Amino acid sequence: MCLVFLPFYAAAPSNFVFWLIKYHSGREAGGAVALLAYKAGFISRVVQAYFVAVSLLAALVIWRAFQPRTGEKGRCAAVSGRCTLVCALWLCVAAVSLLHFMAPFPYDDYQAAIFPLFAVALASGLARAMSTAQRATWLVVTVLLLSTAASFSSPINMAWALQERDRIWFRVKEQAPLARLQAAGKLVRDLSGLGSGAVLLTQDTYLAVESGLRVPEGLEMGPFAYYPDMSTADAKKRHVLNAELMKELLTNSDSPVAAFSGYSLTIKCPEVTELPESEQAELRGLLLERYELREEIERFGQASTTLQIYVRKTE
Repeated sequence: MCLVFLPFYAAAPSNFVFWLIKYHSGREAGGAVALLAYKAGFISRVVQAYFVAVSLLAALVIWRAFQPRTGEKGRCAAVSGRCTLVCALWLCVAAVSLLHFMAPFPYDDYQAAIFPLFAVALASGLARAMSTAQRATWLVVTVLLLSTAASFSSPINMAWALQERDRIWFRVKEQAPLARLQAAGKLVRDLSGLGSGAVLLTQDTYLAVESGLRVPEGLEMGPFAYYPDMSTADAKKRHVLNAELMKELLTNSDSPVAAFSGYSLTIKCPEVTELPESEQAELRGLLLERYELREEIERFGQASTTLQIYVRKTE
């Protein structure tokens, strides 16, 4: 991890600390009850996402708790280097997981970065427990059965195939989310008439990537790039937009196309709270002064909001 992060810290220490720590610590949970709910939700989602690995870890812990300790010291002495490495892996996993858990709004998605270390440490522990060929065979069969059961029972399968529930009916998605993103990207490219590398006025960065276009400077963080109360100097330093810079962008943008989903122009950072309706209306009003709505794509992207695609008005 040091090899990954230290170059960024060396290049911009202040921004590194801001984005790695202050950005997440500034988010508001919304009270003690909400905070506890977020913590419980974090644990639940981690177990759901890594069900097979967590199940194997629980089984290993239970097995070791009831396993006789005879000869344990001798085995550890023989492989002391490996034991030290495995302990270091577990400490890394525990430290990063605890850091995520302690955040005002825990992000279980970020556990993906530490999961490879978790898998290596778990595999090492399981390998040490499999002292006979018969045990190893049972472990392989168990992992296979658990993986198969988890893949068929995962709630993500329903999320991929179905829309939100309509009373007692489950509506099948007419189009896969990725296919809808690709269609939106093609539409934006066609409307812009520009080649790769041109600017798309949007806070939906993945749409810009799919379109082969760039987002305006300061919107690289997408819907989480708007810090209305930050000073202009700090906003430029952090490569985000404050209220002044956002209004300036909407007023002066030369992009021929603009695209905004339900996430756009609605989130106030660093609290990650919803902007007051009056402020949302003001920003939308500035957009509509120079752009007109051309197309709407329903159930787009995360949370299936409506994507609105605008073209710049002719003079």
